[in-house]
Amino acid sequence: MQVYDDEMRAMVVAFNERLRNACMELYNRVEKLADEYAQMKGLAGKLDIEGRLYLGHEYSKKHPIQTERAMDVWEMLTQWGFFSIYNLGCPATMTASSTQSFSHGYDNVNDWLYLGNSVNNWNHGLDLEWSKDMHLTHVFYNLYTYLGFSLHDLIYVEDFDIKVNLKFDNSVHFPLRLYL
Repeated sequence: MQVYDDEMRAMVVAFNERLRNACMELYNRVEKLADEYAQMKGLAGKLDIEGRLYLGHEYSKKHPIQTERAMDVWEMLTQWGFFSIYNLGCPATMTASSTQSFSHGYDNVNDWLYLGNSVNNWNHGLDLEWSKDMHLTHVFYNLYTYLGFSLHDLIYVEDFDIKVNLKFDNSVHFPLRLYL
């Protein structure tokens, strides 16, 4: 049974802020790489930039349950691919691709975090009155709703892993000449 009290509320808000900051860092890294590539002269080809955010792999030392089993479950959830969608990021994947210019489909960071230009509150699945003005991100919603992480586990997450991958395709194409 989930306890919806002021202490839990403060911890959820603090986690959401840490998550939001990590997402903003991911967004900014992808944007910076896209801008740097766009400024380079003489490069031809397609560059795909993919950034992914993951919950920290280390089990929190602040978590009140410090059993071997709890640590094993955390490792299974965050490292073993228990949820195949989590392998793609939590889900906080940010992708930019250059064909002529970079685009990731979002106008700004809030458009990505809240799936709209204004700050929203993705509190579905929680007590709506208790969580009405928390401004929970869409990433939080996905972690809690689709990936099955409990509030009790999420509130103790302090660290996040950001991974950015670059894929460059500079294929050379030769005209096909047919000799008859």
